[in-house]
Amino acid sequence: MDDGYFGEDVAATYDQSEGPEFEPAAVDATVGFLAGLAASPGLACRRVTTAP
Repeated sequence: MDDGYFGEDVAATYDQSEGPEFEPAAVDATVGFLAGLAASPGLACRRVTTAP
């Protein structure tokens, strides 16, 4: 039965992620975008949902 956790092979290298999405400039851009959304008026009235 799958317990929902990663196996040992994945866990051993999980924190060693590499790629352009981890470059400081990419992280900074993402944080800036999310900070802008958080500061936008009326954000508390919006919601994200998967329901149709």
